[in-house]
Amino acid sequence: MLIICMFFGLAVAANAQNRPGTTDPVEKAKELQTKLKLTDHQTAKVATI
Repeated sequence: MLIICMFFGLAVAANAQNRPGTTDPVEKAKELQTKLKLTDHQTAKVATI
């Protein structure tokens, strides 16, 4: 049971890390646009944040 919990924790921590090359706010906003089905206007607002 402990091993399963440790594996799950490592998997969550690995997914929480930033992927290389996605430090640009515009790229991140475009990625969110596809995941969340945002409009162009909403994506522009997200990019400014």
